[in-house]
Amino acid sequence: MSRPPAPRRRRAVLGITATTIVSAVAGCLESATEDAVNGHENDSTHDSSDETDDTDDLEDGSQPAVDDETTLLSVEHDGDQRDAIIAGDVATVGSAASVDEYGYHYVPMELTEDGTDAFAEAVDAVGDLEEPESTEIHTHNDGEVVESHTLGPNLAAAIDDGEVTRDFEAIFTEESEATAFVEWVRGDQSS
Repeated sequence: MSRPPAPRRRRAVLGITATTIVSAVAGCLESATEDAVNGHENDSTHDSSDETDDTDDLEDGSQPAVDDETTLLSVEHDGDQRDAIIAGDVATVGSAASVDEYGYHYVPMELTEDGTDAFAEAVDAVGDLEEPESTEIHTHNDGEVVESHTLGPNLAAAIDDGEVTRDFEAIFTEESEATAFVEWVRGDQSS
């Protein structure tokens, strides 16, 4: 890819809980407290009581409306950037949701089996799973990188162990970005 590196102003740590991929913290790391980063990253479940919206969950999600080859997430390490999740890798896209306790917004997606494998392979191909903070995950919207997050150690370990599941959350700093992502991917205004 000849795309310039994503802006480094927004970063978050991605992690994995018992069986689903979730984010540990979102937004600027400078504003996150150590307790918030460590506390959520080590949770064994994603507590939906922290969610502040009443939008549809993943079960009410829709299939992506954008072209199957459209990049939704990419990964980058030392200038090597690869598509990690394309629209064809996604079975369903849920509605934007928020976790107030940790100050982030997310969009739940269920990946296909091939999509799950493609994501893990892309991260493994570019990244150093022993030093995950050196790998960036970029979220795209209509061809532009809108978020960049460092790979979390729990997600890196799950990829290394072959334990990545189909449940994925795209993480956003701003609620408006999460909503715009859903509208773009679904091709509608029903987020």
